[in-house]
Amino acid sequence: MSNTNKNAVEVINADAPHPSGGFLSSGLFYGIVAALFYTISALCVRQLVEMKSPYALPLFIRESVAAFVALPIVIWGLIRHTIPTNQWRFWGLLFGVSCLMQVLGNITYIWLFDMAGIAIALSCVWTGGLFSAQTFDLLCLKERFNVRTFIGLSIVLAAVCCIGIGLGLSADTLTSLSKFGTGAIALVILGGLLVGIMNSSTMASVRVAHKNSVPFWVPILLVPGSGTIVLGTLSWMEHGSGIFTALTYEQFGVALVAGIANLIAFAALVKGLGTTSLAYMNLLNASQVALGALAGILWFKELWNGFIIAGILLTIVAILTAKQKDDSESKQEL
Repeated sequence: MSNTNKNAVEVINADAPHPSGGFLSSGLFYGIVAALFYTISALCVRQLVEMKSPYALPLFIRESVAAFVALPIVIWGLIRHTIPTNQWRFWGLLFGVSCLMQVLGNITYIWLFDMAGIAIALSCVWTGGLFSAQTFDLLCLKERFNVRTFIGLSIVLAAVCCIGIGLGLSADTLTSLSKFGTGAIALVILGGLLVGIMNSSTMASVRVAHKNSVPFWVPILLVPGSGTIVLGTLSWMEHGSGIFTALTYEQFGVALVAGIANLIAFAALVKGLGTTSLAYMNLLNASQVALGALAGILWFKELWNGFIIAGILLTIVAILTAKQKDDSESKQEL
């Protein structure tokens, strides 16, 4: 067998689904883990808002955890030639899209938490994320349309709407927003949609990288690493030499926990995007809305009603309805 054919077989075998691994190697498992730990990270961000922390600096710490863990691993891989050096255009795609996400997405994200609370913020974010993920899946990634996934997306969108309506009926945050007028509510909605679109674009770039055999640790370095650079620069511009004393020890600790949770969540997301479609992973990640609503009720004492409970139950139905689409169904060369 020629080297070319041998390499091609190795790439196919590396990207093929591994059914023998069962649930623990499935997109469903990775999606649930990502949603759970992203929710923990979101709770930490919300707690930082409650503690009146600056916007950019805690996010800089959160993103830096993953970057600092991945950096020595990637450097070692480059030295040992286990990480290819001919994939720079995919590295550039990951880094460029991620920088946009940091500027347009992450700062807006923490502002949403400050203005509207965790459940409303996540509802708006995932409404934009669900629509944009399906668009990226079909138009950019050219993956096959899946009816059950589409039905699941429709159900989870209904769940998001239910939670949003429930919060509209009972949440004090919307009452506070109304004091600023309809413009504030419109900004929250548009900001959430923007964050959702930016998140989906980043996930799409990770999916493209996987399809072109970019190693696992490279996205984990480049995506949070962009946050380290962008948010670190913004933090330095805001605080100058006082950057090291801008947070209390307690705030720093919460930001560090958010970073650890973010690392686990993003690692699960990267693994999941290597086994299933962007739309399906986004559907699973949208369960953050339900988890965020529960967390808001239990942790931050946000109000609840029947619409919120219905939204949580619909999220479960959506996950059970959707069909996972693995690489054997959707893999195409990009």
